[in-house]
Amino acid sequence: MPRNYVRKSEKQLDRTNLEAAFKHRVQTNCSMKEAAVKFGVKKTTLVDAFNRSKKFSDGSTYVPVPGHTNRVFTPKQETHIVDYTIHVAKMFYGLPMNEVRRMVYQYARACNSQTIPEAWEKDQMATRDWYYAFMNRHPNLVLKAPEGMSIARIVAFNKVNVETFFKAYTLALNKYEFTPDRIYNLDESSLSTVMKACKVVCVRGKPVATQVTRERGDSMTFVGIINAVGQSIPPVFIIPRSRWNPSFMRNTIFGSKGILHPSGWMNGECFVQTLQHLHEKSGSSVENKILLIMDNAECHMNVHVVEFAIKHGIVIVTLPPHTTDKLQPLDVSVFGPFKTFLRSQLNNFALMHPNEHITVHQLPEFASEAWTKASTPSNILNGFRATGIWPLNELIFPEEAFVGAQVTERPAPPQELVVEVTRTPSDGSNSSDGEEQTASSHGSQVEDFVLVQLTLEDGRGVGTLVCYVAQVLSMKEGGRLNLSFLRMKSAVTRDTFTFPNVQDEAEVDPGQCLGVLKVAKGITKRQADLVKVFPPLLPFNMHI
Repeated sequence: MPRNYVRKSEKQLDRTNLEAAFKHRVQTNCSMKEAAVKFGVKKTTLVDAFNRSKKFSDGSTYVPVPGHTNRVFTPKQETHIVDYTIHVAKMFYGLPMNEVRRMVYQYARACNSQTIPEAWEKDQMATRDWYYAFMNRHPNLVLKAPEGMSIARIVAFNKVNVETFFKAYTLALNKYEFTPDRIYNLDESSLSTVMKACKVVCVRGKPVATQVTRERGDSMTFVGIINAVGQSIPPVFIIPRSRWNPSFMRNTIFGSKGILHPSGWMNGECFVQTLQHLHEKSGSSVENKILLIMDNAECHMNVHVVEFAIKHGIVIVTLPPHTTDKLQPLDVSVFGPFKTFLRSQLNNFALMHPNEHITVHQLPEFASEAWTKASTPSNILNGFRATGIWPLNELIFPEEAFVGAQVTERPAPPQELVVEVTRTPSDGSNSSDGEEQTASSHGSQVEDFVLVQLTLEDGRGVGTLVCYVAQVLSMKEGGRLNLSFLRMKSAVTRDTFTFPNVQDEAEVDPGQCLGVLKVAKGITKRQADLVKVFPPLLPFNMHI
């Protein structure tokens, strides 16, 4: 039978008339021909109905013709196959055609189907005919080539990471009462003088080529900055040159900033200058703070960046690693149109000027024009809305959005440490009430990690209570603890600590120990010296 069978004739039989003819003959005991003629059905069809009734019933009860006698699965079972296929595809482990056929055969065996064809048994999989018929019955399914995605990005977007981000973001919103015009998003994107070519119309079945100015182009970094009311700040360009040329900023958006760096890539020094640009355009200050949402790249988190942000009233909330495609407004709704417009402009220039090369002197001009078209209020507002950042929507992502991380899912880390603290820090500390829920008053043991509170005096003799994370090395006489102090790796997250190159040891009284911390140590060689605290020590006045 062909895969797409087309019936050559249409049956005109009315099943209601057939049933009426059957009942009339049973009640009147007339002949088959008389009942068939009276109700307009074929005699042979009526005979088949009586034979079917004798076979499956008592001979006087009408039995309809059974449909799909060779169907392998019930409609409900076939729905389960569709749901499973869609579910594993959402988990980034979609099944190829042959794997679907094998899975279907195994499912049929598990369901004890009595109509498994012999061809299925021979190859241990469903036939191609059944597969194509199955796809025709469910047009919402399609066979396509998947796009590659790193495992890090797949597993990083999980419910725990998203909840942690929104918890930190909500804490900052409530603490400083930010309005949407003070909520900013910053991100970098690499630009090249040779971009991917646009699609062109050509003859079907023939390869097509397009002209490029060079095999490889020069790259520079573009920094876009937007806020939650749909506004954008003039961009920043990191230009791969050592000497300044006024032509770099020719015909760019008024107020744009150019930064020179030999590689054209972002680093800590360039990022401080970028924050300086943001500070000047936003008017941030200690009295009028702004909230900056960005990724936690290494160049964003050095000590000079943190010092500048604190001094100029920039509150930083970082996104979890490998989640920017879902949580970063710029990535969600702005950079896509921006790259499309830029690629179109570069291709148009190449067509109009076939003998000219696009250089880094011209790229900022093209990027500025594309940025003006892409950074519309509509695109920006859609990005903040789609990520749940503004208006605040912590439940913007449904449960099915996290199915990709299920393959590596583990229980969420405890949000409380060993037990509750039974006393608050010493009087006069700057710690909040939330500190009572982060440490344990149980007696510490050797190799435990503890939270210690010490007094630091400045040059004027004024003391400030500061907290440290330390590991217990040994117990001394009188209950004193010999500790090895750790250094905080990030002043923003306050959850990761590391041992210094030179061990910092000291003895403290047990009364200065606030409690035992719940930690996780790195298991790889690169992370062997890292200690992560659950939950982050945000309420404490930690030593930086």
